Amino acid sequence: MHGGNQLTLYTLRQGFWIIGGRNLVKSIICRCVNCIRERAAVAAFKFVSLQVEVIKLTKGMSLFLFLAAYQRFVSRRGMPAHLYSDNGTTFQDADRELRQNLTQLRRDSDLLNNLTTEGIFWHFIPPAVPNFGGTWEAGVKSLKHHLRRCVGAYTLTFEEFTTTLTRIEACLNSRPIGPHSDEPDDFSYLTPGHFLIGAPLTSPPEPSVELVPENRLTRWQIVQRITEMFWRRWNVEYLHSLQ
Repeated sequence: MHGGNQLTLYTLRQGFWIIGGRNLVKSIICRCVNCIRERAAVAAFKFVSLQVEVIKLTKGMSLFLFLAAYQRFVSRRGMPAHLYSDNGTTFQDADRELRQNLTQLRRDSDLLNNLTTEGIFWHFIPPAVPNFGGTWEAGVKSLKHHLRRCVGAYTLTFEEFTTTLTRIEACLNSRPIGPHSDEPDDFSYLTPGHFLIGAPLTSPPEPSVELVPENRLTRWQIVQRITEMFWRRWNVEYLHSLQ
């Protein structure tokens, strides 16, 4: 029924595993007149986005604390071209502050005027309409859902909570996006981590502490246990839905 590459390959794999099947399906569909006619209107995209989880812990919701977190993000990930968020007053104030800084730099120096870019475009979704941010809101919901159940009654310090969130960030950015190849013996897959560091995100090997009695855990082992529990819950309840 001219359903495209993915549907055709999926249908074939219900009964057969064809070596190099994806390339074969593509070559056949590229010669199909009906499929070419259906693909006649091709949209041109200037920007392509990838959802990468970045979790930054702050001690409050003030403008200063957010700008500090934003500076940490830029120092580690680079300058973004577009930012998307809700209409929180902190975000509105930050957008105004960044625009004023850029305007001042351009006014003060011709050199900086030539070097700076056109600035960062901050996009705000309509007020009280969280479904407009469905892509990232779903990720935030998944994070909060499992984090509350893993942290439970533990009281973490700022450093411990920062470490926990950073390790959870690595878990989320190791989620599979797609396969590397069509070979049946190749179990490698593409992750958001490949777009960040060019390789999958991994952690140092550690012995499991999930079954260790709680009264025998050190402070560091508590952080490790929370991360391990988060990974197990997220692995069972979320990753399997990608099948």
